[in-house]
Amino acid sequence: MPDQTAAARQAKRRARLAEGDVTQINVLAPQAIHAALREIAARTRDGEPLHKVLRSLAMRATNQDARWAPLAVPDDLQPAPGEVAVAIRTGSRSNGYTRKLIDRAGLQRRDDLGAWCGIVTRDMADKLAARAETTTATVVERAGGE
Repeated sequence: MPDQTAAARQAKRRARLAEGDVTQINVLAPQAIHAALREIAARTRDGEPLHKVLRSLAMRATNQDARWAPLAVPDDLQPAPGEVAVAIRTGSRSNGYTRKLIDRAGLQRRDDLGAWCGIVTRDMADKLAARAETTTATVVERAGGE
């Protein structure tokens, strides 16, 4: 008798879920991704498009460690005399002008650092540093040997 009652309850629940255009699945997954699966379910249930949810989770996962690590100029950037190797990490309040400076400087995105890096002139390094003082951006630099 209990099996019939449980089966009836389960059938009733599945019918209710089907009316709401959702389905229940049981998935065995590593504990480490349990929170991500729950977030996907909650955000898509609230109407957020799946591709946006997945993109934001992927960006958070790839930048999570690098984003909070201390910023340093990569060792593979070796500036010549008179040049400066820079790394800049933009914050959430950095505006379009900061991005324009990064583009003008020719910096490349380094996902392993969560920052923009490159070799620039001393003048451009000073402009980037001055801009960082007025925004949430962080700049570190290493001058070339004389």
